[in-house]
Amino acid sequence: MGESAVLNEKELKKHYSKQWSPREYAKAAHIFLTAGVDKGARVDFSRRRLVGIGHSVGASAMFLMKELNPIVNFEIFIAIEPGISLKGNRHTNVASEALTAWTWLRPDEYGLRTHYAAKYDPPFTFNGVTTASTNDELVVDSLTAYAEVTQRKPVHVIWGTINDVKSPETRDLLSDTSAGRKPASVRFVENAGHLVVQQQPEAVAEKILDVILGKPAEVISKL
Repeated sequence: MGESAVLNEKELKKHYSKQWSPREYAKAAHIFLTAGVDKGARVDFSRRRLVGIGHSVGASAMFLMKELNPIVNFEIFIAIEPGISLKGNRHTNVASEALTAWTWLRPDEYGLRTHYAAKYDPPFTFNGVTTASTNDELVVDSLTAYAEVTQRKPVHVIWGTINDVKSPETRDLLSDTSAGRKPASVRFVENAGHLVVQQQPEAVAEKILDVILGKPAEVISKL
């Protein structure tokens, strides 16, 4: 798990030396969904009823797909703990720093690679391991794309009730109707934070099913 980051490291550095933008994820998903019956999955997705589901930066990429042609016609969108916020916002900066620290300091269990310091000369050599990820720019501004999509299509947002990365202020930015951000519903999963998909997978699946079945979001007090 995660070894693709190591195997593709040279190519990634050659073409994306500074960062890997969520737009690249958007392009990859777009290529897959528009490849047609002769390539990729060999499915004409333009004839299917599509629900777009994205978590964290994946949600950012999902909304950025609106910039690409031909248009992928999602019927509804479900954004789970979306990595979408306002650049320069104080709360956004805190969330970005928290995510970066979380990525670097979390216990290394899966997707391991030789630590970068292994190549240093003694006495600075470190024969340890770290995570295989090459991207630590985790909070990206796709807020404009998100707002535009909410005005044209039903967009449903799912949050964890634990604010371990986001703050209530960054969360509320996505429901600011005065700024043109009009989600169709906002739902919450108890006892989970940013990694809600891993922490409460069954509860997330239930929320997604509720959206698809058209069930209204439960009314809860402001968290």
